[in-house]
Amino acid sequence: MKLMKIEEKDNKLLNRKELVYEIQTDGPTSKKQDVIDEIAKQEKKDKEQIVVIIIKQAFGRTKCYATAYIYDSKDNVLKKQKHKKGPKPGEKREGGENASEGNEEKKEGN
Repeated sequence: MKLMKIEEKDNKLLNRKELVYEIQTDGPTSKKQDVIDEIAKQEKKDKEQIVVIIIKQAFGRTKCYATAYIYDSKDNVLKKQKHKKGPKPGEKREGGENASEGNEEKKEGN
């Protein structure tokens, strides 16, 4: 797998670099973890600071494109990535087991 950086944008607001890579492969589309490993070697950054957003490859081609973000610190990765989804199954919401518990108390007081 050969990695070639084709675009780099510095996003100071989100404390990250946004990169687009062209990847030459000999077989199927590269896995995200393999791309993260190669980017970490090339950019000399910790693997935990790198997030690969998407890898696109046209059918039958050996060339694909990957979009990756390299954050300034591990803390910034956690802050930015945790907002993608709601609470995980089994996690409690703030304020009790169910959101309706607080509403029942208000109804009783009226």
